Amino acid sequence: MKRIRFLLAIAALLLAPLSTGATLSLAAPAATQPQQAQTITVKMNAQNGSGEDGTATITAAGAGMVMVSLNLANGPATPQPAHIHKGTCANLDPVPFSPLTNVVNGRSDSTVMPDISDLMKGGYAINVHKSAAEVATYVSCGDIVAVTTNPATPGTAGSPPGGVPAPFTSVVVQMHEQNGSGENGTAVITVAGQDQVTVVLNLTNGPTTPQPAHIHKGTCANLDPKPTYPLTNVIGGNSQTTVTAGIGDLAMQGYAINVHKSAAEAGVYVSCGDITVQNVGGQPGAQPTVAPGGSMVGMPMPGSTTGGSTPGMPTTGQGDQPFALWTLALLALALIGTGLYAVRRRA
Repeated sequence: MKRIRFLLAIAALLLAPLSTGATLSLAAPAATQPQQAQTITVKMNAQNGSGEDGTATITAAGAGMVMVSLNLANGPATPQPAHIHKGTCANLDPVPFSPLTNVVNGRSDSTVMPDISDLMKGGYAINVHKSAAEVATYVSCGDIVAVTTNPATPGTAGSPPGGVPAPFTSVVVQMHEQNGSGENGTAVITVAGQDQVTVVLNLTNGPTTPQPAHIHKGTCANLDPKPTYPLTNVIGGNSQTTVTAGIGDLAMQGYAINVHKSAAEAGVYVSCGDITVQNVGGQPGAQPTVAPGGSMVGMPMPGSTTGGSTPGMPTTGQGDQPFALWTLALLALALIGTGLYAVRRRA
């Protein structure tokens, strides 16, 4: 009898994980959801007749830091101090909140300490000074406005089913040189109102000869030669245009931005960039990664799954658990059977 009790006790212990589910589970873990790139696009406005309009793109860089990239038209070769200030361009705190790398020829890239979640609350501005000798003269300024998470944002018509998380406020298009022009850069498309966007082009090695630019249907690899939206001519690599179009439509219905060599040589393309949903910015709570072509896009982190396991990698919490559990169950049943058989023989 003691032997029978011992066998039944062992069987109960083997079946315990199946009855409680405390340590082993047959349920697959929830798939990790991809996150969207965390970006703020600031419109920079010229001051004191400088002509230095453009954009500042702020991107989360991790560890509580951000990358701030300034692209201004008509920037001189003389270094121009730049800072993030508290306040607004209309009411600026003169004490800088965070210094940025000097702007040279309209360009500056800085990695600085403010966390992007703080900047997204608004109440800050980016300001550029004429020079170190004339620091009291402001030449360009842009307000960092609060980024909301409302599901509907003006100018976002055409969001895909299941779509793009709000706020869908900007698209950064990587522009790639063509025909050996050396004209690489970016086109920043920002919501400017209901079904209106501002398109700011900043290209390297741009000549002073006006270069026609347009938004076309299609892609750079298969471009509809008939322009859909004309843009302001690119001069010295810079152009700014307000276009009547929804930012969602542009990003998700197959468009590209194309720049021509000149009006006389319109058949020669010198720079082109596809407008894709992968380039969407302005999303809070992000883990930025780099997609092919250099655009920022939220992707699952290594080892995560979206509807299946990663090839060659075990899926967390699964492995061979089902096989092990059924093996334990069969062993427990065998022990119970042995115990019952022994009871019948004793009877």
